[in-house]
Amino acid sequence: MNVICIRVTRDYNLKRFLLTQIFVLLIVSSLITNTRVQNVSGEDLPEYSWPMFGYDSQHQGYTKSPGPETAFLVWKFNASDSVSSPTIAYSRVYFGSNDNYFYCIDAYTGELLWRYETEGQIYESSVIFDQKVYFGSNDGHMYCLHSWTGEFLWKYEIGEYYSHIIIPTIWEGKLYVGKLHKPGVYCIDAYDGVEVWVNEEPQSLEIGLAVSDNRVYVPADNCLYCLDASNGSIIWVTENVFCYSCPTIAEDKVFIGTLYGDMCCYWAENGTEIWAFSTSRLVTSSPAVAYGKVYFGSKDDNVYCLNLTNGESIWRYVTDGAVQSSPAVADGKIYIGSNDHYLYCFDAFSGELLWRYETDYHIAQSPAIANNIVYIGPRRIIYAVGRLDGVPPDDTTYIPGFTFEAVLLGLIIVMYVFHQRNAEKRPFDIF
Repeated sequence: MNVICIRVTRDYNLKRFLLTQIFVLLIVSSLITNTRVQNVSGEDLPEYSWPMFGYDSQHQGYTKSPGPETAFLVWKFNASDSVSSPTIAYSRVYFGSNDNYFYCIDAYTGELLWRYETEGQIYESSVIFDQKVYFGSNDGHMYCLHSWTGEFLWKYEIGEYYSHIIIPTIWEGKLYVGKLHKPGVYCIDAYDGVEVWVNEEPQSLEIGLAVSDNRVYVPADNCLYCLDASNGSIIWVTENVFCYSCPTIAEDKVFIGTLYGDMCCYWAENGTEIWAFSTSRLVTSSPAVAYGKVYFGSKDDNVYCLNLTNGESIWRYVTDGAVQSSPAVADGKIYIGSNDHYLYCFDAFSGELLWRYETDYHIAQSPAIANNIVYIGPRRIIYAVGRLDGVPPDDTTYIPGFTFEAVLLGLIIVMYVFHQRNAEKRPFDIF
């Protein structure tokens, strides 16, 4: 911490005094602002980000970020049509909309920073990597934009117009994606958009895939495929899975929800089933895995917590609507939406309801967490729910320059007032 000590006298040249202080103000504020913003470079992300659906390429849905203990509305942003589940990085929130636009807004104010128009609707989450953001549009393309400016970098054609691009996943600089209920798993170089490989054997892909330890896990054709991430070759196939959610990879296991209401667990090595837990309705909620537990929702209105090892029930909570949302876990808490319009927060260990926040619409999208704020997008609105003031903690890269300028300007004003009111012609110190 720097301490400024200035000795002022009544006969001090006022003009020189003010010019000097303004010069100091500009130099110091510039140095502080540059220092705080430029510490993000290359492939590094701020410590508390949510760079893709399910947080990482394994879709475990767990972050080390603090999670809000109370439900205050920080802000909400209205798009003109339904929005995707959000992703977060660089103190910004990214999401697509059925209005054909991809949006970037300030994570702490909800201010629109930029938007990019495509030729189709944008249904699914984006991926953030190396200061770039990737997303699929209904116009049949994967897009890559600069995450700060929204500048177009490249696009890759996956299918014809009206192709529903599934949730993309990135791993080791490669983008893995496909088309909903269409053939083909695509691997694309994330830096230049060049195709690495395509495997067209999986014929009807579900909503998303996961990547871990050089393997791609793909729900398709009522089967679970495991592909080599390097070349796309098939390693194993487990049949009659009837997958209906994104897979999650944790502790050498694959977890996935099914059309028949089961949460299933398979060995990641060979696809052998370990256990299955039955609910009474289909499971579209992609599971989160943390603290040795599996968390997910079901269209039977319940939020479930199971033992990761054997699939035994630990707790469940009944909401007033179907739970299609996928959970996010942080700080010993689980956050999940329901079709009853509420965003819920539970104790991750006991299942105790800590709070719930009512939104304007049913919540099928999935939450993202960063820096004590939960972001969720029911229908056409993105909500930021968490800390009352919405002020970012000191360990993020978001420090508005005007805050420092305001402090320094206030210091100059105080010194000027003292200068004017000092009746005696003797120096005095200001610290």
